[in-house]
Amino acid sequence: MTSYHILMNMLLSFTSAFGFGIITNVPKRSLVPSGTIGMIVWIVYHGLSLTLPNSLVLPNLMGGLIIGLLAHAYGSHYHVSSNVVAIPAMVSLVPGSGAYEAMKLLITPNHSAYAAHAQFHNVFVVAVSITIGFFLAEFFILMLGKINHSQVKSINDETWRRLL
Repeated sequence: MTSYHILMNMLLSFTSAFGFGIITNVPKRSLVPSGTIGMIVWIVYHGLSLTLPNSLVLPNLMGGLIIGLLAHAYGSHYHVSSNVVAIPAMVSLVPGSGAYEAMKLLITPNHSAYAAHAQFHNVFVVAVSITIGFFLAEFFILMLGKINHSQVKSINDETWRRLL
């Protein structure tokens, strides 16, 4: 891949996250951070995909982890929720075309059900690895004490003490 293609893909990943942020009506101050995170995640994902061409899990897991960590950092800096920044940034990782191909294989009478099942499996693996990466980022942030214990409202004090 030439440097021109890489720069164009970086621009497109920034634009897709930025555009999805506009469509989902996120605050204007979080559009540029969402686009930036989407671009950074695409660079990491693309680099790991080239390094490990047969791996679906690791590039997406690292992408989800980086989205979670950077979204928390940008969210606290721009005074918005980390989810507001993270959701548009995930657009470049979401396996939408894979889900489309799986449904197309299911509907088309000339293709086998095995091919559709394999495609659904790939979509599921990618979605779960992104989710686990995002969860790990939130877990690391909570365990490192970056969030004040009083801000975590869903866990009562007794449960929080058991976790630590």
